[in-house]
Amino acid sequence: QMKSANASHLLVSRLDEVCWLLNIRGQDVPFCPVVLAYVLLSLSEDKLETTLFIDENKTKQPDIQDYFRDCGVQLVSYNAIFDHIRNLNTR
Repeated sequence: QMKSANASHLLVSRLDEVCWLLNIRGQDVPFCPVVLAYVLLSLSEDKLETTLFIDENKTKQPDIQDYFRDCGVQLVSYNAIFDHIRNLNTR
């Protein structure tokens, strides 16, 4: 749908949607199994790139890093989202 809408990026900011999209759960919000994170989907020449902006301390374990690598998800620091978004037009 991104291609048909002529969109190059989609930012997923709702925590439940981030978790659903990547099939992950967390404990960042009491009584709700979500993590504080953003996902940026970037489409260029029919290639979809997925970037997860999340607290790096939550992804230090090798099995978690393997899971995201196997899924083709790039891990980036949660606080880097604003600079990343700001620089999208310069890429």
